[in-house]
Amino acid sequence: MIYSQSGGKLNAAGDKIFDQSNVGVDDAAPGTGHAFGTSLVAGYAHNGSYADLVVEVSGQRVTNRANAGTVYTLFGKSSSGWAEWLSQIWHQNSWGIAGGSKTGDTFAGNCHLT
Repeated sequence: MIYSQSGGKLNAAGDKIFDQSNVGVDDAAPGTGHAFGTSLVAGYAHNGSYADLVVEVSGQRVTNRANAGTVYTLFGKSSSGWAEWLSQIWHQNSWGIAGGSKTGDTFAGNCHLT
């Protein structure tokens, strides 16, 4: 992530690199072929003052099902990061999501916020 400073100029100070090992989401273990970040969507998922980030991980294994896929929702807390304690992981075995995870589902393909 590259932050901008006032006036919209990019600023290298405080830049961060995120992967599954450091996004602050429980059960976020990195793995080969997960395709973390294949699609990224920024928007306001929880009506807060700061942008949230939705991260597609279409190749993630879920309950021994290869390429079932997951979505990470990283909720913005300030202009300098996310509220790790609010961040979530979603897949087709999550409460409230129809269906169940199946091999090859690639759940989360083409993420978007509505």
